[in-house]
Amino acid sequence: MDESTLPAGRAAFVEALGTEVERATARGTRLAAAVVRDEGEVTADALADIVREAAKAPVYRVGPRTVAVALPGTGRAEALGMLARVEASCGARGSAVELETGESSVRLAVRLLEVVPGGD
Repeated sequence: MDESTLPAGRAAFVEALGTEVERATARGTRLAAAVVRDEGEVTADALADIVREAAKAPVYRVGPRTVAVALPGTGRAEALGMLARVEASCGARGSAVELETGESSVRLAVRLLEVVPGGD
């Protein structure tokens, strides 16, 4: 994957997550989000490819070795299943959260990304 094709930054992820929160709220559907970090030998681009394949959704770089993804129509259990597939594939670890009733995209992102060190 070409480095320039991977959306960068927490701001881009929060913006995309905002769109998904609006859709989920309007449709009354579930929404989960996940963050995946690799501290091994996997490059950010390779990690993004692995997560994109497992999630079937756009992936955003939120740190040097950390990516995040919104999972429309998915609950936390399904998101954890996706994380298990990623871990089995490359050893990367992650966490997932599910949108709560009345929750904003910013709050959802904060809950998800609070596990990612600020320096990432």
